[in-house]
Amino acid sequence: MPVKSMFFLWRPTETMTRLSHHVLRRMIWGVSLGVLLVLPACGGSEDIEEGARTYARGCYSCHGSVGLGDGPTAKLMGIQPANLQQAVREKSKAEILNTMTRGRQAMPAFGRSLTEAQREAVYRYLLTLQGKRAIASRGLDPTGIRGLR
Repeated sequence: MPVKSMFFLWRPTETMTRLSHHVLRRMIWGVSLGVLLVLPACGGSEDIEEGARTYARGCYSCHGSVGLGDGPTAKLMGIQPANLQQAVREKSKAEILNTMTRGRQAMPAFGRSLTEAQREAVYRYLLTLQGKRAIASRGLDPTGIRGLR
């Protein structure tokens, strides 16, 4: 009679099978929960691109290309908009979204003109601006038109 492998001699009991299914279900549930918590915080590249487009349309003129508060309209009007790089570091997401929605001092409210998803996309875009510096162009005045000398 041929010798059988030890693997074939071992048979899982019903209790062991139920236990392994229970562990597997918990693992799947845990991984699913982790994915659900992490993915919304990451935001897709399309979301960031949408945020960049929305920022360019509504925020750039005052806050500047990288959110330092040095936009062309701000320079012309003599106002000092918030440094958004600093704001993202120091304020909560809820505070920043609230400011976008309701406005603040000279900043208009965007609660009616932007959807919640668009404001979230702008917030995610602001997170990508950390540490970036504006590149100044020679020969341009604050309006972006060739300067008159």
